[in-house]
Amino acid sequence: MNGLFISYRRQDSADACASIYSQLDSQFRWIHVFKDIDNIPPGSNFVKVIQDALQQCAVLLAIIGPEWLTITTPNGRRRLDDPADFVRLEIETALNRGIPIVTLLVHGARMPDARQLPSTLAPLAQCPTFSVRADTYFQGDMDQVIQAILRWWPALGRWHAPYPQIAALSSLAFVLGVSSLLSTAGALSSHDPSFLPLSIILSTIALPLGTGCQLYALFRLGQLRQWGWFISMCFPGAISLGLMGVLFGLTGPRNSRRKPEPAYTKLSN
Repeated sequence: MNGLFISYRRQDSADACASIYSQLDSQFRWIHVFKDIDNIPPGSNFVKVIQDALQQCAVLLAIIGPEWLTITTPNGRRRLDDPADFVRLEIETALNRGIPIVTLLVHGARMPDARQLPSTLAPLAQCPTFSVRADTYFQGDMDQVIQAILRWWPALGRWHAPYPQIAALSSLAFVLGVSSLLSTAGALSSHDPSFLPLSIILSTIALPLGTGCQLYALFRLGQLRQWGWFISMCFPGAISLGLMGVLFGLTGPRNSRRKPEPAYTKLSN
């Protein structure tokens, strides 16, 4: 499990949720941050969608605004008392699966007492709680939330890494290493050893470093199930191999096809 799940009510905290989501998405760029799970197509199995989404998450963030507890249905029934309420299903599923929950209080809301909650949601009152204020306080409050998440669940921090930058640098190193190898081959075939030591040093350092970094980035993206990025990361390797072929055609074959000079023999009278 390597994602974050955001549970909220649109009527209560849609604006705050958008800001919180943006902050989390920029901080944890390479993990799943789920929100708007209640906006699913009609006819879908909502319980299954919730279970599948929560199965990939390490933490559920319950955003609670001033009306989160008291919002009612058109017939006057409190929505939280409806067993089919989306927010209730999300939190109940997380509690039943043992997924940690952090509550974020927005717009000056207070944490509901366990006696105000349905019995299945009563443990929510004991979960860690943070106030997230707006305007100039927002960044500082979110920093505290992020640091607490990383402190309690440090595994999430290991997923946050600049994999595209790693792949780009590793591809550059790979191309540099291949170029060094080919220049070494060209120097040997042309009997010009002037660049031979430098080429050997560059190829010895750059080729394994670039290959290792790119394989590591692909491995971690595969673990994260970021298949779009995974496929795109394969292109630098393919480009590197293509450049290797081009450079080999420019260096190796030209020198290997050089015709031997005719041997002159001294004619005797």
